[in-house]
Parts: sequence; C-alpha cells; structure tokens
Amino acid sequence: MKANTRNRYIWLFVTLSFISCGQINNQQEQTFVQEINRMLAWPENGVYSDEVMDSVFDFIIRNPQSLEYEFSEETPYVEIATSDDGNMRAYSLERYGFAGNPSLGFSCRTLLQYRSRGSVFYQEVKDFNGLITHIHLIDSNKFYLLRD
Repeated sequence: MKANTRNRYIWLFVTLSFISCGQINNQQEQTFVQEINRMLAWPENGVYSDEVMDSVFDFIIRNPQSLEYEFSEETPYVEIATSDDGNMRAYSLERYGFAGNPSLGFSCRTLLQYRSRGSVFYQEVKDFNGLITHIHLIDSNKFYLLRD
C-alpha cells in the first residue's frame, strides 16, 4: 500500500513538473516575441536601419533557447521559417517592412539559427536578397534546402 501511494506522489510530481516547464517556456516565448516586436516598432521614415537589424540579430543570438519556440504569437515584421526536424530556423527581416514602400525596392537580411552536436550556432546569410520561407530536410545527413 505504501509503495502504491509513493508511486502516485512520484507520478504527480513528474506530471506537475512537465506542466510547469511548459508554462515557463510559453512565458519565455511570449517575452521573446514581445521584445522582438518592440525592437521592430515601425520607424517613422519607414526603413529599418542596420543598427536595428543588428540589435534584433544580437537579441536572437543571446537567446539560443528560441530555437525551441513554436512562435504561436504573431511576429509581423519577421519572417520565421523552421525545418521539420526543428534543428534549423531562419529569421528574415525586410528593411522596408513587409508591405512596405515598393518604390524603395527590396532589401532583406536573414539570420540562420541551427543546432549541431548539442549546441546552437548562428550564421547570417550573405549575398542573398530574399526571404527564406521554407526549410526542407533533404536527407538524414542534415542537408537542408532553403527556399524563398
């Protein structure tokens, strides 16, 4: 009888631990999204400066746990694409905002966030002027196709 009661308490403890961890992750995700949205408040001149874009990328880099976030909350000025296996994510920022002024052209910067050997790494995509909207895992060797 004592063993059965002890097992119930252990089960209850484990269940409550998982529930509270999920709530903490949701709160962290909400805080993360709110901070990005605050940093990307629409500028008066309608153009995001390199300094603003750098600060957003630096914030993402300082928060490697964001690779785990599901992004259920809206991020209106960031295009976020995640691979099916969850090991790669792309954050694309368009200098003139999505649905910005078409006469200014198109200028985009993208930061890749990826997991390898248990660590999270970052790489800004160079010489590519497009939004990454899909990331496909090609095979089990972790080859990815980035698509705009």
